[in-house]
Amino acid sequence: DATMTILREGEKKELKLNIGKLEEAKQAFQQPNMEKGKADNLGLVVRSIAAADAGKLDVPASFKGVVVIRVDPDSAAAFADVRTDDVILEINESKIQTVADYEKVVAKLNKGDFVRLYVKRGQASIYLAFKL
Repeated sequence: DATMTILREGEKKELKLNIGKLEEAKQAFQQPNMEKGKADNLGLVVRSIAAADAGKLDVPASFKGVVVIRVDPDSAAAFADVRTDDVILEINESKIQTVADYEKVVAKLNKGDFVRLYVKRGQASIYLAFKL
């Protein structure tokens, strides 16, 4: 464990950090009873967002998009910190609203390509980048 001081909006804040090995972090984010499915070449299994997911994912009930339901722990996406319940908004600047959109973009990616995901995680929207 460690403590780090940061400056946020002009104020100093203390953050407590838990330092561990990457393998421990991977295990901490894996959920028991994950939905089954074959991971794609990104190492992800996704599905369309249903209205029932809105509260959990912090999106409107009418939101169109895809959610990550499984991450292959040995994939580049896992190493880049893609997580279960991340909502994928864009892949390499292509807007993703349906599983078909997702599959179309992913089908064009090859080993060695750089991938930039724009994802919604809770109330934050972040970019995650990695090389296939």
